[in-house]
Amino acid sequence: MKKDIRFNRERMLMGTDYYAKQGITPQTSQIRVEVELATGLSIYDFDIKKRIKAATEKVIRDNDLFISRAIGMALMVESDTAKGAAPLLSFPLVQSTAVPATMQGFTTANAMALYNGALSIKTDQSVNLSGFPAINFLKVPEVQPANVVNAAGDALVSNGVIPAFEYQDVLFELPEVIGFAGNHTHEIKLEAPVIPTLTFAVAAGYKAKVVLLIEGWLFQGGANEKYKVSENYWAKLI
Repeated sequence: MKKDIRFNRERMLMGTDYYAKQGITPQTSQIRVEVELATGLSIYDFDIKKRIKAATEKVIRDNDLFISRAIGMALMVESDTAKGAAPLLSFPLVQSTAVPATMQGFTTANAMALYNGALSIKTDQSVNLSGFPAINFLKVPEVQPANVVNAAGDALVSNGVIPAFEYQDVLFELPEVIGFAGNHTHEIKLEAPVIPTLTFAVAAGYKAKVVLLIEGWLFQGGANEKYKVSENYWAKLI
């Protein structure tokens, strides 16, 4: 998915005039929540207001207002000793001798089950998304053999296959306007057809995770109750 700057500009400007008078400027921002995969677990909950988070996660505070433009899902295989260095995977990369040593994948393609699932979003008692197909986030990239010069300097040798990851590929631009106010309860779930014995195995010393990504604009402090007035375009979200 490539950004449509006109579409995004129009959405960003909604409510901007009101908040500008309050000294609040919308910032291009991101919500990112990571959940560890577990054997047989078919429902994954993403807490966008979690108090204890990893360094790579981004959440909203109780008085923040976040207006989305796109939503995404990715996989991650993270080293226990190199947290923060794992790439976002747009498909279940299976580990093999062809994958460069600096990267890590799954031992099976079982994580494909997550893409056969669906994402739902609920704000208090209102349903924003119900059964959104996770297959929209799947992107199996092309691969390119990586050749390097051998030690003798007289021939090229294979250095494995490098997957071509593109962050925008895991995002789906939303026609719906979905906002997240920190003073409300938001339930975001991924439900997948996972049987009790299905594993998401990775090498020892690594953790497999599913990652929720929401791109949009942050009105820092914008969910304060004092802004719930008729002049505010986003008052209905507060």
